[in-house]
Amino acid sequence: MTTLDETGPVRHQLDLQSLSSYLRSHLKPFEGALTARQFSHGQSNPTYLLDCGAAFQCVLRKQPHGKLLSTAHAVDREHCIMRALKPTAVPVPEMLCYCADAGVIGTPFFVMEFIHGRVFKDATLEQLPPIERFGVYHAMCDVLARLHRVDWRSLAGLEQFAPDGAAEGGAYAARQVRRWKRQVEGGRAVLAEAGVAESGDLAALAGWLEEHTAEAEAYAAAHFSPTIVHGDFKLDNLIFHPTEPRVLALIDWELATIGCPLADLAHCCQAYRWPREHWFVPGLRGASLLRLGIPHESQFVRGYLERVAQPPLPELVWTFYCALAYFRMAAIVHGVHARAIMGNASSARAQLAGQISNDLASVGHQIALGLADGAATAEPALHLYDTLPFPFSARGRELFDRTRAFITEHVLPNEGRWREALAANTAAGRRWSPIALVEELKAKARAAGLWNFF
Repeated sequence: MTTLDETGPVRHQLDLQSLSSYLRSHLKPFEGALTARQFSHGQSNPTYLLDCGAAFQCVLRKQPHGKLLSTAHAVDREHCIMRALKPTAVPVPEMLCYCADAGVIGTPFFVMEFIHGRVFKDATLEQLPPIERFGVYHAMCDVLARLHRVDWRSLAGLEQFAPDGAAEGGAYAARQVRRWKRQVEGGRAVLAEAGVAESGDLAALAGWLEEHTAEAEAYAAAHFSPTIVHGDFKLDNLIFHPTEPRVLALIDWELATIGCPLADLAHCCQAYRWPREHWFVPGLRGASLLRLGIPHESQFVRGYLERVAQPPLPELVWTFYCALAYFRMAAIVHGVHARAIMGNASSARAQLAGQISNDLASVGHQIALGLADGAATAEPALHLYDTLPFPFSARGRELFDRTRAFITEHVLPNEGRWREALAANTAAGRRWSPIALVEELKAKARAAGLWNFF
């Protein structure tokens, strides 16, 4: 799906006449009418594609109308962070203007560059051939590491987003557990009054996190400096090049803060623990990742750690941050459930949110108990030719299998002997003289029908 495919009719109306006057005076003059289409992406802060006559296109992102929580829908935060990151290696759209005057279109908003590219919503990347999927995950991992390597203290305006103590590596995980536990407790009475039973997994998961916060946070503080935390880093918040596995922009920054980078890494890896056949959105758990051409969770995490020059994570630490990611999402959807019950959304939406919250809490609790790791059910006998974008003939497969078997049985075990023989020949001034071991292997290869092996 392209970014243009993401647009449709406007659902939240804009005062286009007022906006047109503002853009002409604050961006650049243009001829013709201003038109708008709304993105399906970006549910929290309404987002629009603006056509400024025939002159140019840009994207407007605004706060929703109505009474808002003081820390919610922070379009000013998004604008500030993306503007600060533009000179860095992190790909973000160019910020064009910010308007705090609610008199223009009813709420504050900002305008940014429109990035034409691809957006992937399904973690399995079914629309791509297997050979391209690894590249997409590789690019996602690379951008995450680039974000966490940014020296945020050198960027103007970002100190304001560091909670007390966060700049020194203070208790990020503990704050997260407390914050989302308070949100769950705030909605609990609403559910109880409506006669809705709350999942026991949610309380059990909160208890497990509280029990293990200190140990996990101590390791993180000792090994990871505070970084910019995107807060919602995942595949569908990346815009990819139209034809290449290259990220053009990382978007949707309203939850960004300064904290522990492992929170972003675990959030990004949630799809590995989410069931492949889930009714709401498919994950990767239970999928054959090798056949799909998608790296295993351990490969993805190792690639990230290599990029940020960190050693492998202790099992408890990684388990903790993965469980925390699920607890956070379960608490957010739990809040949606409670608000829906109070009449702020349809009953159908309330039921849907309740089911999703319970499922998130269940998976998070399984992770805490060690029952939902990121292992995939890849077939052990899967061949390379099953993942390639072109067919193998029966003869080609048979020859491939015999060649691999010969290498496994005869070549790899003898590499040490070959190196010793080559070193002896070199020391004697006969580096290019035939090595008896190689001649023996040639004879065995010919006997096996592998005439062109050497």
